[in-house]
Parts: sequence; C-alpha cells; structure tokens
Amino acid sequence: MTKRRKILANTALILASTVVAFLLLEAAARLVLRYGNDPERFLTYASARQLRMHPEFTQPYMRFQAHRYLGYIPTPNFRRHTLTHNALGYKDDEIVLPKPDGEFRIVCMGGSTTYTTIVGDTALSYPNLLEQDLHDRGLAHVNVVNAGVDGYTSYETLINYAFRVQDLEPDMLIIMDGLNDTYARIVWPPEAFKGDNSGFRAPLFDSVIMPSVLEYSTLLRVVLIKAGLAESHFGLRTMYDLAATDSFYGAEWERQQATGTYPDGIFKQVDLARMLDECGPQFFIRNIENVIAMAKYHGIEVVLLSTPWARADTARPGDRPILSNPACVSALEDAARRMETLAHDTGCLWFDLAQRFPDDPDCYVDGVHMNIDGARIKANLIADFLLDSHPLGPHTTP
Repeated sequence: MTKRRKILANTALILASTVVAFLLLEAAARLVLRYGNDPERFLTYASARQLRMHPEFTQPYMRFQAHRYLGYIPTPNFRRHTLTHNALGYKDDEIVLPKPDGEFRIVCMGGSTTYTTIVGDTALSYPNLLEQDLHDRGLAHVNVVNAGVDGYTSYETLINYAFRVQDLEPDMLIIMDGLNDTYARIVWPPEAFKGDNSGFRAPLFDSVIMPSVLEYSTLLRVVLIKAGLAESHFGLRTMYDLAATDSFYGAEWERQQATGTYPDGIFKQVDLARMLDECGPQFFIRNIENVIAMAKYHGIEVVLLSTPWARADTARPGDRPILSNPACVSALEDAARRMETLAHDTGCLWFDLAQRFPDDPDCYVDGVHMNIDGARIKANLIADFLLDSHPLGPHTTP
C-alpha cells in the first residue's frame, strides 16, 4: 500500500471513528435527557420539538401559554407549590362571574411588577396584599384581581383590557406601566418604531421553516447551552409566538452594560439617549389613553401609578442595567410626568408611587422587582391613597 493510500485510509478511519463516537454520545445524551428523571435538566436542554412532544415535563413549569392576540397569558389552573393561577389565567383566587351584588372589584394591570414575579406565593403578590389590607380596614366588599403579566407593555395592557379584563366587570382599574415600554423604545432606525409595536416584537415563524441543527442534536445543544453560546429552548421567546425584531437593541444594550463593552456595535453610531429621544413615549401614552377611554365608557374608574425602582444611589451589583443609565431614568421620569398629565386631562386618579416609595434597596431583588417586604409596602401605600381619594363603594350602572 502506498504512503498516500495509507494516509487516506487512516483519515477515513479517524473520520468514521469520530462519526461513530459522536452518534454514540448523541444517543447517550438523548437517553439521559429523556429518561434521566430530571425535569429541570430536560427543560434546560430539550429542543422546542422535544418540549412539545413531552407535555408531562413541560406543563408543571409552563406558567404561560400562547394567546392569539396577546402572544401569551398566564396558564389557567397552573399549580406549582404556592404559585397558582385561577381558571381564567390570573395569578389570583377564583373570580366569581357575574360579579356578586355589592362587590367593588379592582383589577390591577401591568407587567411583572404587578404580577409580582419574584414572589412565588400567589397570596403574597401585591394585588392580593392590597386586598387583604383593605379588608383589614373594614372594606370586606372589595375584591382585588391581579391581571399583571410578565413582560407586558402598554400594548398588551390595551389588548388585555379589551379582550379579557373587561369581562371581569371591574369597577376600577389600577394601571402601572412604563418600565417595559421604556425598554421597548430601544429601537433603531426610528422609522421602525411604530404604533403597532412591530419595531420591538414580531411573530415567530419557527414552525414553518426547517429547524436548525440544534433541533436535531441533543449533544451539540447541551454543549452550546452549557458554554453560554446558545439559549435554552424553554422560554418565552421560543415557546410562544412572540419575539424581538432585528430593529430592537434593548437586549444587546443590557448585554453590553453587563459586560462593560458599551458602547459597541450600533451604539457606536447611535447612543441610547438618542434612541430613546427619537423613539418617544407617544405610543405608550396613546395606549393608556385608549384604555382609559374604553374604561370610562363603561363607567369604570381608572388609577394611574408610576413605577418605583431603586435609585442610582441605592442600586446594588446585580440590579438591572436600565436603572443605572441616566437616559433610561430620564425616560422613566418623563413617562411618569406624561401619565400624570394624562390623568388630570381625563379625570383619572394619579398616584406617584415612585416618589412615595422608600429608597430602600432591601425592598428589591434586582432594583425593579420587589420581594415580599417591598410588595407589602407597595400594597399599603396604594391602600392609603385609595382610602384618601375614593369611597370604594359598590358600583351602580346607570
């Protein structure tokens, strides 16, 4: 055998051995993932196809499910320890419909700060604590519903009210939006920033295109996820019909802030302050204005709240980067001022919760989301405001 043939034969043997070894490791990875009796490992490393094929693993962890208009909603009847959703998909007790005579029903709307994401006990979310506070003060006829959802902006609040919350027959809405809307404004070019929020979010089409190699190879998927080079397929961005667009740079900005590489990429050309300035809060205000108009038409009172966050001088390592940037803080404060003006112009109640909330970092987990202590303080402050500003009596439709 010539030297060249020996080299080719050895090369072929090495390649064949590599392929066989890969296939054996791939088979082992799939068996361990599927039959290893470790739900957390399965959720972390399974492909989107595997997640769909094995609902027995995913359902106990699926806090959210797809919704044709909202992208996703809290999964109805979800149960995981003390974190529960009712039959209508709210982080709350069961809701009686039609509303009982004499009940004054308040519905709290917003994102994760309303859902009270960090607090895993449904009874200790801020709307539930608000209800308990009001009951303790003698207002047993008041029922407070938690209609907040992780990741929701004012766009989802508008749709959520029109298609879901209005059916609850509320007497009052408490709306606390602004933080997620500021994040959704980190869009470029400004022409992509539109009133339908398409500059921030767009539908996924993974179900109609050929999946990537990570959909087929468990071994490669595990290696890349462990190395931080790929994301787990179990999450809002992959499990539901909602995704960031190519014009949204909020996630990239937070990554650069966290790694100390800002400004890089697009931000070398356009800084964050300019993005937020050119992509202003006009759609945010319009969305809230439309919710108010619909609610007022049905005789529903509306309370607008500013969103508290840890101030720069009290922020700690690990807090959300959005809080330490002057441009973001300015955008949040401007949104609050505009909401105050909107409340006055439309005859709504306005409560500047951000200004009343104590500058105590121990109330937060990441500078935005509150722990149980923070949720209690929030509920107490809102209860004080409501008792000072509204009779909270049973609503009578004319």
